[in-house]
Amino acid sequence: MIPAWVEPTCFLLVGVYLLGALRDPAARGARLRRFLLLALAGFLGEASCVRLYGFYTYAPGWRLSLDVVPLAVVLVWPVVILSALDLARELTPAGRPLRAAALCAALVFADAALIEPVAVRAGLWAWHAPGIFEVPPIGVLGWSLFAGITSAWFAWLEASGGRALSGGLSEAPSPPTGRRRRVLRRAELALAPLAPVALHLALLVSWWGLLRWVDPTLPGRYGVALAWSASFSAAAWALRAAPARFGTLLARAPGALVFFVLLVDHGDAALRAYALAFPLPYLVLCARALRGAPAREPSRTRTRRALRWAALGLVLAWDAFLLGPVPEVDTRLREPGLPAELARFDAYLEAQEARFDDVTPGAEKAIVWANPAAPARTPLALVYLHGFSATRQETAPLCDEVAKRLGANLYYPRLAGHGRGAALGEATVNAWLNDSYEAYRIGQRLGERVVLVGTSTGGTLAVWLAARPDIDLAALVLISPNFAVRAASASLLLAPWGGQLAELVVGPEVSWRAHNEAQARFWTTRYPTRSLLPLAGLMGLVAETDLAQIRAPSLLVVSPDDGVVDPAVARARFAEVRAPTRVIEVQSCGDPSRHVLAGEILGPDDTEARVEELLAFLREVARVDF
Repeated sequence: MIPAWVEPTCFLLVGVYLLGALRDPAARGARLRRFLLLALAGFLGEASCVRLYGFYTYAPGWRLSLDVVPLAVVLVWPVVILSALDLARELTPAGRPLRAAALCAALVFADAALIEPVAVRAGLWAWHAPGIFEVPPIGVLGWSLFAGITSAWFAWLEASGGRALSGGLSEAPSPPTGRRRRVLRRAELALAPLAPVALHLALLVSWWGLLRWVDPTLPGRYGVALAWSASFSAAAWALRAAPARFGTLLARAPGALVFFVLLVDHGDAALRAYALAFPLPYLVLCARALRGAPAREPSRTRTRRALRWAALGLVLAWDAFLLGPVPEVDTRLREPGLPAELARFDAYLEAQEARFDDVTPGAEKAIVWANPAAPARTPLALVYLHGFSATRQETAPLCDEVAKRLGANLYYPRLAGHGRGAALGEATVNAWLNDSYEAYRIGQRLGERVVLVGTSTGGTLAVWLAARPDIDLAALVLISPNFAVRAASASLLLAPWGGQLAELVVGPEVSWRAHNEAQARFWTTRYPTRSLLPLAGLMGLVAETDLAQIRAPSLLVVSPDDGVVDPAVARARFAEVRAPTRVIEVQSCGDPSRHVLAGEILGPDDTEARVEELLAFLREVARVDF
């Protein structure tokens, strides 16, 4: 749902702009005519794009709409284009109308580059094609092309028709009279149908032609780097351009302010860093306008040249930082090639594990059949996802006991790299996601309905899986889920060069002391520092996952004294789930870290209590019959 204040604010901004723009009687007629022409042409362009291509839609919360386009959008874009054209004319030399039109297109390109991602995050509209900050290149390119086409059209009319058509908006020669004036006036009105046609032709040449092979899925940090590079370049140009009037600059400020207010509520750190690049050139122009300073000549002194090179070096260094490596998060899933017959599943898993000769005995993928003598599908199947650096022995025999009481088959996967020592450093987020997805698919074959149980980072994977629209669970059980770790520095792993910085600070390996011999056997207590990168990437992925999409009844089992993950964050995120839920706080347990809340290894005295709690949840909340 769009914020309630956005639509009336848009109408207010349009009204304020028109009051200021129509104050000059000499220009009033031309400005109003062009505003209405741009609104009509923009509506035809927007509506035809939505109808023909279907790659974006407006949110249903807009109160006033023309066909599929909100009226506020129809009226706001002419304000954006006309204010950009006014500024472009002041920044370009007199007598260069096409250069002003090109600069107007560039200004609107920058406007769209800010407006589109913020509007998408705020829920004003949505794109159905991939791109930086969920906006494909066409989302920014479209309005820039439209602004360039209409501005060039106005420039041609003014050059041909003089001040009679420009209404004092340009220094055109004296107007023609008679028949030619009527022809030019009709040509101006022809902008409404012809501009959308020209826009579609330009889109076909640019987007579906020249730019079709550009990768639109670059991470947001590339957008941040590009925005700041362009901002510094534009600011340097603004120092040397013709000065603009402060009033012309001020006319563009209210609209920008609206989107920065939206940014506060709906933007993440990357989008905010991206958006903060846009005001810099305007601040330079405003400073020059307030001082009344003439255009600066380039300095030839050594000091100033050195400062420029230093500034350039800082920009390049900043870009190099932003473009540095970050945890790779690939969410593409592969459909597992499962056997057609249940009797072959054990052999299938054994063949998978036979590829490795370093798997800890007892950590292998395994199925615990409800009836080992005659394996068959059961009404329910349990799937257990273990945590980071752990294995299926983590909470065993918790799920074994629950499955036994339910008469259910149970599947224990082994996440990539786990149970193999240093091989944990070879794992990727994509491998873990596919392991989890395969586990769910196996669970579907083992039982008519699936109960998914995840501990720690296994809970993180379970949450991501459960929020997918193609996943149907009987219930979701999260034990100490990892939404955020206690170590505050862990978030730095998501930053560019985070892995390299971690290795510099921590060293090439991470190690910790096990609480007992069994934990030392079934957990990996020494692993490469780079193993933390996919963990950070997974946490970042789930931080952006909408938990309201989880449809399965869900249980959270957490200790308020958990020393590994932050239980407050877990509770806050779990509160987003809209399905029936239950929260169990464990006040005491055998694990010294208060993290693994059941199991023979760390909580032998806690297992029976967890079994009863899980069964009660399945019976009372999930309404599972057993």
